Amino acid sequence: MGTMLQAACSCGYTSGSLMYGIGFAYFETGSYWELAYCDQCSVVKTVDGKKKKVCGKCKNQLQVYKKKGASIDEDSMPHLPACDEFEDGQSYHCPRCKEEKLIFQSCGCWD
Repeated sequence: MGTMLQAACSCGYTSGSLMYGIGFAYFETGSYWELAYCDQCSVVKTVDGKKKKVCGKCKNQLQVYKKKGASIDEDSMPHLPACDEFEDGQSYHCPRCKEEKLIFQSCGCWD
């Protein structure tokens, strides 16, 4: 089951609902959803972990959020996200103010 998150920063930035993790379709398609941001467009979004991470608006490379302290080998098996991975009180990069003040809050579940 996946998690729906919302990103919020003290600068005033808030995202819409972000689908994160895997749902039932993973077992048929292998698709999983990751959190990413575009500094150029100042947006946090979800992207299919199996596809190229490019912003649909400006075409720049998206930066994928990784849990702080995690060491993930991009060439190995894909990192399947845990439902509560980003609900840890850690602060992350905000694409609006460019500071490490963004937090993720749970706002539901999805399948």
